[in-house]
Amino acid sequence: MAKKEGALEVVSPEEKKLATKIHNRHLSSDTFRQSQGLYEAWKEYQKFWDADQWAEPTPENMDYPRPVTNHTAEIIEMKVAGLTYEPPKIYFEPKKGFLKNDFKIKAEPVDKDVEPFNVTPVELLAAAAEDVWEQNDMDQKTEDFSRSSGLLCNGILYSYWDNSIIGYGQGRYIGEIRTVEIDISDFHVGDPTERDIQKQPYVIVTERVPLEQVKNDYRKFNKNVDHLKPSPKRSTSVVYNYETTEQTDTEYIDLIHYWEKEEVKENIDYDGVNVTRRHIAVNYYVVSDDFVLREEKDNIKSGLYPFVNFPWYPRRKSFYGKPETKDLIANQKELNNLQGIALLGAHKTGLPNIMVKSDFVKINDLAIGPGGDIIEDTSPPGSGWAADYMQPPNIASYIPLLKESMAQGMRDVSGVHEAWSGKAPSSRLNASAIMALQEAAGVRIRGIQRRLFSAIRDLGKIWLGYMKQYYTEDRVFKVYSPENKEALAWFKAEDFKKMDFEAKVAMQSASPYSKTVIASTLENMVKIGVIDAEMYLQMLPPEVFPKVLDLLELVEKRNEEQQQMALEQQKQIVAEMVNKTISEAESKGVPVDVQALEKMKSMIQKTAKKEDV
Repeated sequence: MAKKEGALEVVSPEEKKLATKIHNRHLSSDTFRQSQGLYEAWKEYQKFWDADQWAEPTPENMDYPRPVTNHTAEIIEMKVAGLTYEPPKIYFEPKKGFLKNDFKIKAEPVDKDVEPFNVTPVELLAAAAEDVWEQNDMDQKTEDFSRSSGLLCNGILYSYWDNSIIGYGQGRYIGEIRTVEIDISDFHVGDPTERDIQKQPYVIVTERVPLEQVKNDYRKFNKNVDHLKPSPKRSTSVVYNYETTEQTDTEYIDLIHYWEKEEVKENIDYDGVNVTRRHIAVNYYVVSDDFVLREEKDNIKSGLYPFVNFPWYPRRKSFYGKPETKDLIANQKELNNLQGIALLGAHKTGLPNIMVKSDFVKINDLAIGPGGDIIEDTSPPGSGWAADYMQPPNIASYIPLLKESMAQGMRDVSGVHEAWSGKAPSSRLNASAIMALQEAAGVRIRGIQRRLFSAIRDLGKIWLGYMKQYYTEDRVFKVYSPENKEALAWFKAEDFKKMDFEAKVAMQSASPYSKTVIASTLENMVKIGVIDAEMYLQMLPPEVFPKVLDLLELVEKRNEEQQQMALEQQKQIVAEMVNKTISEAESKGVPVDVQALEKMKSMIQKTAKKEDV
């Protein structure tokens, strides 16, 4: 009997069992995080970042001041800015047993006047990584997931292959690597005591999306999507206030994305010998209700989970790190209270409470501001005043000192000092002193920086795996010659199949002071004559003087014009000398034939070559 259109497909026991297993594992992770108080902590951390740092007012404390000087956000932002001032750069090195120059790749210069040259495989891979970095705007995403790490505990990046992207032009292609940030509240791991994400037994990502979108996206994988029902709103794992607000005319559903590793044995031919090889397969599933909407076995050939993890401060035997907020939030609360007390004293002093006898004063005629209350005077008639201000007690003199001390303590403990937070050192300091200040200020952040670079290095490994797996068609990338001339080189997958590479990250400076020191050092070298003005411009970092490249082009153009003018002058002088010689010879009756002219030309060329003209 034929099935009706839209009828429910038979759900196999294996599919239902798999869906149940994934749901149970998600529930187990959810329960663990609730028991650790992570959801409540993340909710509070986000509120403090948003400067929502006071409890909702009640009728009893409605007039109490609620000031917020957000030191928490300030300190986190300073550290994130320091970490990402110079974005890390991914490059590759051959693994042991391979050489950089195993083969060369021809580059085609953009400028026709430049001779073709060759690049090495690692140079082309670095160019490909830079292209992916730019396409994904990774400078911004590095800053975003670093901020999430400092604020909540961990920053998570997810890389995947997007086959819907099409490239046009000379290097037309289909598909590209995409990288997005995953919020830690939506990210679950199988073993919360294991810090290494690649050693996790499984990884789960949850999302809540419109039901109609799910049907459109997954209908080609499973026809049962038409029978999905809207999911009720989550309550236990909702972290942010704005998550509770959904469009009233849209139905939503909860999806679970699930990855797990599986060891697979396969027989391969190795130099004529049949060898059993153990291969790590990464399997991917999408589940909602009892349906497995998508199933892909061994879809990531590198054997790596497509995620990188950046814990702000690692905790022993824990996947979840400790955020910067954890160290700041208690002092932030006390600072808010102290500021509230000081402001309340100012309100009460500037607009004190009024004690009145309602039989003698019309209360509605009294001008009462936000700092004062009206109190009924119950003293006997004839005593006291019909209306009188009540002077509040003096605020303790140590409150301002205590506020400043606590604020400074937050900065000191977090390692935010003048040379790190952007305050310029004294102009009397020389380059060595500035560098010493920079190093001292960066000591506390150096470990965080290493963990960030380690996460970016892991991202490079994932990208390299995708390049080897999906760059099956020739792709063109921009490369540069030793003279910094632009060229194009073709990436051919077969060239890289027999080579293994290690992902690396360029450790660049994380402070603007290093650029200032470089410029100062170069200026001193010009003064003592070690380098000339053109060499100074070539060595000057573009971040110090953004127009330096344009200026170099102008200098080069001017030098070429001067050389051309000198050459024209030399040609004119030679022509005049030749004409004068011919005229003198003819006046003396000496014949000037072709052989004599060729001999004269040869003598001029030898002289010019000798004098390098």
